[in-house]
Amino acid sequence: MEHLLNQCLLHLKRKYCCFDTWTNPHTEFDSAECIAVVKIARLTGCDILLPSALALCACMGAEIVQGYKREDGSRDMLDLEDIGRCFAAKDHLTVMTDLAVQTISKSLRNRCKLGCDEAFRNGFTLLRNNSLFFLRNKLQWGLCGDCKDVVKVQAQYQRRKIWNRLPKLVQMDSVDGWQQLAEGQRQ
Repeated sequence: MEHLLNQCLLHLKRKYCCFDTWTNPHTEFDSAECIAVVKIARLTGCDILLPSALALCACMGAEIVQGYKREDGSRDMLDLEDIGRCFAAKDHLTVMTDLAVQTISKSLRNRCKLGCDEAFRNGFTLLRNNSLFFLRNKLQWGLCGDCKDVVKVQAQYQRRKIWNRLPKLVQMDSVDGWQQLAEGQRQ
């Protein structure tokens, strides 16, 4: 039984603890599934799953209170402390995403005379400053070729800054192993 648990945790770590996987728009995350991942992490003491799972839960909005419905009809619910972490994380993610978008836009404004900075800001504003979209997509709508390259590099840098701060954003003082993940090492 322990072997099965270890295999499940390894699978979850590959999905939730790897920056490249987590930011890849082709990796599918069921928003309600993140609640189950938080519960599994709490039950097993696998805290390294919590920062990214709680950050994804934070992006769920009001549906977070509905929990994760299992196949048998029962529901996994976040405890109130974790719901509070999600509300705080949502605010922090919104602020950090807004700062990242402003930084990228300023860089475009200083480099391009075709209006790409405005196209970038407007495109993001239309998405209502969706932090999860920023973290997981290419962000290259309406940009010239040079600006697409700049956005690709700078967005990855900004995403990495947010990823490195996830434990603090979800109000966790320290998470064993997160610093190694933040430095690019995989578990």
